[in-house]
Amino acid sequence: MKTRHSMVLTALIAFATMTGLGISAVAAAPANAAKPAVSVGEKVTFAELEHHIGERIVIETTFNTNRSGVLKAWTSVSLEMELDPAAGSIDMMIPEDTVRSVHVMGAPVPALTTEGGSAKKN
Repeated sequence: MKTRHSMVLTALIAFATMTGLGISAVAAAPANAAKPAVSVGEKVTFAELEHHIGERIVIETTFNTNRSGVLKAWTSVSLEMELDPAAGSIDMMIPEDTVRSVHVMGAPVPALTTEGGSAKKN
């Protein structure tokens, strides 16, 4: 029987796959890029995160929590990610020994901006 957290992780991966998150970024990557090719939502090892700096990831922790956001930094013992806006857009350090699984979701989703809008400036 699936746990609630694994069902949430599965739903996040399905959502990203259905909405096509990251597909255009993969297609736009230069042919000589050293980054290994992965599918949206593909599970990767902690060590493989070295090649996915700047991409969206979803992490399931040993504390039965799911974190999603953009990978900002990686070392062999921890990672730093900026959590999604729904989680406060804060930077979080996560030790390697607390990571149960990692899924690469592709390029980050651009933030909505109000620049260039029709609102009158004061």
